Amino acid sequence: MALVNVISIFNVLDSIACNGCCKCRYELPQPSAGRMNDVAAWQECVDNSNAQLEHQALRSVCMIISLVISIFTA
Repeated sequence: MALVNVISIFNVLDSIACNGCCKCRYELPQPSAGRMNDVAAWQECVDNSNAQLEHQALRSVCMIISLVISIFTA
């Protein structure tokens, strides 16, 4: 399968998975203005970032599995 086709499949799967949403899911917000000096607030942001990375990795694995299944069942 050509690389362009694989990339197209990933783009389609990604758009289906997020229902055409904006890319706001990839934003990494910082603490609110009143909590900029709060270490706990920054730790929450780091924890949120790590959770987003784990979720992105899982979605990538699911897309690869879907691609492999579609190749072998075609």
